[in-house]
Amino acid sequence: MEAKELRIGNLILWKGVQLQKVDSSIIARAELDPEGFNFNYSPISLTEKWLFRLGIEENYDNPTYQLDSFILDEKFQPIEDSKIEYKLEFVHQLQNSYFALCGEELELK
Repeated sequence: MEAKELRIGNLILWKGVQLQKVDSSIIARAELDPEGFNFNYSPISLTEKWLFRLGIEENYDNPTYQLDSFILDEKFQPIEDSKIEYKLEFVHQLQNSYFALCGEELELK
């Protein structure tokens, strides 16, 4: 995980167990000591449980997950008309994508 991937407010793990909300000091640590940062901090794997914790609901009519107009397929990947392909693997990536597409923060519910 690199500093350029993180935004203030992103959720990551400290020592693999404690949930941390990224602030400017965490980003500074990632920039100054990337190796030490990655030893202590890790991304959170994107799971159905995390989608629910972030307020994204399962659509039972088809295999998708949705929050307002933001829709993910059954593999937790954004559904959109563009040809841009990217793979979401971690919660902070989902938060960043949601912000980029919807202009709002995706926070714990």
